[in-house]
Amino acid sequence: MKTDEFKLDIGKRELKVKINNLAEMANGSVLVQYGDTMLLATAVASKEEKNLGFFHLTVDYEEI
Repeated sequence: MKTDEFKLDIGKRELKVKINNLAEMANGSVLVQYGDTMLLATAVASKEEKNLGFFHLTVDYEEI
C-alpha cells in the first residue's frame, strides 16, 4: 500500500496529511492531523453516470 505524507508547520503545531487506502470501501481517503485533532475524509463515486440536474453531496459528521 502506497502512502503519500505531507507535513507543514502552522503556528506552533505540525499539520500532517496522509493520503492512503485507510477506508478500503471508498475510492479515496485522507487522514489529516493538527495537534490533537484528527480527521478522516473519504470520497466515493458511482461507476454509472447519473443526470440529477444538481450536484448531490452528503456530509456525515461524527464526533468521538
